[in-house]
Amino acid sequence: MGNLLPSPTLSCRFGLMVVKAAFLSTALLRCTAPQQSNEGTVGLSVSTNGIDFEPSGVQFTYITPPKLLDISPTSGTAAGGYDVTITGEHFRKTEHLMCIVGGTTTIVATFLSDTSVVCSMPSTDTVGNTTVYVSNFGMSESSEHMVFEY
Repeated sequence: MGNLLPSPTLSCRFGLMVVKAAFLSTALLRCTAPQQSNEGTVGLSVSTNGIDFEPSGVQFTYITPPKLLDISPTSGTAAGGYDVTITGEHFRKTEHLMCIVGGTTTIVATFLSDTSVVCSMPSTDTVGNTTVYVSNFGMSESSEHMVFEY
């Protein structure tokens, strides 16, 4: 598919599910994958009119997001620089495995197993409780969060 033009009917199809596409350039669209409850790979195709989809040969893989169960330790000093271990389920060994602290600070996580990751806590100027999320691919994070106290 080449020479795309802006159109209100630009669409992407993930398997059988169709979503609107955002025009970014004549060669680039942005599509948000619809939610799916099961892991698996589906075909990804694009349409300029919302009806006729051109096969792209591109595959999209759905994965189960991380589920967080525990964080240890649960508190530390505002100076940061120490490790916390987060236990849970569905962690993946990827180069984009991240901990998100306080909703804004992203830290590369160390993969120990599919049930355990380690993150080095950053320093902070704010004392009190903060949230810690985990993301396997640096985009969508765990729906649960852990609370850490500085």
